[in-house]
This record gives sequence, structure tokens and C-alpha cells, in this order.
Amino acid sequence: MIARPTVIVVGAGGSMPFNFPSGASMLQSARGTEAHEMSRTLCNYFDVSACRRFRESVVASLSDSLDAILETRTDLDQVGRFFIAQLILHAEHQSQGRTGVSGDWLAYLWNLMSDECGSLEEFKKNNVTFITYNYDRLIEHRLLSALAQRYQSTHKELYEFSVDRPVIHLHGTVGPFDDYGRPSVPYGVCPLGQNFQELLPGVLQKAAAGVKVVHQADPKSAEFDAARAALRDASTVFFLGFGFGRTNVRRLGLENIGPRTAIICSRQGLEDSEVGVRINRPFKAAGREPTACPRDADALLTLRTHVHLLS
Repeated sequence: MIARPTVIVVGAGGSMPFNFPSGASMLQSARGTEAHEMSRTLCNYFDVSACRRFRESVVASLSDSLDAILETRTDLDQVGRFFIAQLILHAEHQSQGRTGVSGDWLAYLWNLMSDECGSLEEFKKNNVTFITYNYDRLIEHRLLSALAQRYQSTHKELYEFSVDRPVIHLHGTVGPFDDYGRPSVPYGVCPLGQNFQELLPGVLQKAAAGVKVVHQADPKSAEFDAARAALRDASTVFFLGFGFGRTNVRRLGLENIGPRTAIICSRQGLEDSEVGVRINRPFKAAGREPTACPRDADALLTLRTHVHLLS
């Protein structure tokens, strides 16, 4: 069990071990998909000419993410969000039943949280809050599925757990839960073995409506307020696969982290000089001092290196 107040801030790098796309790979997918194929993939919600305008923009852009392009191209906003939503839903679909994932930090964390917890009531004593910038429902789906199997929990019990300890999505999600605890869009659209592309048209529009790219996210929303409150109360904060984009850092407010809170950051793919600029600099401006893990430390290695802070 993890009794100390712990916050896990998850960026795109936290979902990548499970074959979810990063911002860069989504951009590459858009560049590599011909307009007619894109129109078909998006269930013909957009004609070929609209998809061609979108693709021409992403091909010509030097930006490193779709968000950066859509921030100024409001005329491409809808097709961009539909494109993002179908990529995420497809990744969710493919993730079902996948086991033995290299770098499975979530399974590692689950084992720490479930240790010596003989019931769901005992598991609820874990003091872990997830804050994510990702649109997928990977964290809540895997946790709730594991709880259902371990404790044979009822739907009502799982719903109450998800309300008490929600996964905070700062940029929306491809399928928020309704008032009955059911996802408005089924995880991955349908189980493996069923025709994903055939069922996608019925949910794609709803999924795209839940996607909030960077410039659409509201820093005054209840989600951001809940995230800042969790940071203020935390004994330890882990940033896993987080890119430390300036807008995201500013809105979250690193100054909300307590001055005595342990701050641990994964740094996979970052050179020492980049760590200084992207991680250390914003924390220094907020009067906080993080600990960056060794070079190429992914989310799993970051947790393992600092497991003493989780027990």
C-alpha cells in the first residue's frame, strides 16, 4: 500500500510503453496519410478536400506536434481533433489483452498499491492521485479491470472508487464517464476480435468532442483546480513521460508543489543540457528543486529508482 500522499503526473511518454502515440508520432501519422485514406479513416465525416487542406498544413509545418499547428489554424481544428481521437481509440483497442509490456510502470505501481490489501476497502486507503495530459483512458481502464478481477468488485463499487479517486484529465479524454460510471465511449470502441473500423463511426464524433488540445484546455477548470490541490497536499510528486511544455507547466503551476515535497522526474531521451532547460529551469523559477533520474530513465526505472518514496 502507498499511504504517503503521492501524485503521478503522466505525459505522453507514460502511455508510449503501451504503444500509444506521442505528439510527434501523431504528427507523422497525419503527414503519412493521403487525403482520400484520411477521409475514409475518419468515417467520411470530412471530405477529401478538407483532409487535403489539413494534410498540406501538417506536411509544410516545422512544428513538433499537432497541437502547435491547431493553435493558429482554427479552420483545421475539427479535422485535427477527429484525427487525434481515432488514433487514440485505435491504440486503446489494440492495448486490450496486451501482457508482458516492456516498461510497464503501471503494473509495477499496482503491485505496490495492492500489497497486503485483502479487500477493495483496504485498497482504497492508497493515497495516490493520477494527473494526466493524455486523452486515453489507459490508467483507469487497467486499474478498474484489475480491481474487478482481484476483489470481484461490483460495478457500483468500482464506480464509487473511480469517483473517490478519479484520474484527472487536464486536456479532456476520448470518452468521459457518465453519471452512472459508464464510459460514454467504450474503451477501444469494442473488444478485440470485433470490427473496430465498422463500429468507429458511431462513437468518433463523441470522442473527438472530448479532446481538448493545448489552447482549448481551461486552466480555471475544476480539473486544474483538483490537480493543483493534489500537488499542494503531496509528499511526493512523480513526473512520468512529461514533456515540460511551457504552457503546460505554467498552467499547472509548479509553485503549488509544497517546498518540502520530493519531486522526481523521468528524463528518457533528454540530454543533460535539455534537462537543465526543460526541467530544472522552470522548477528553479518556482523555487523548487527536482530530482532528475539518470540518462534515459523511463517511467518504470524512475519508479524503481525511488521506490523508497512509495512505501
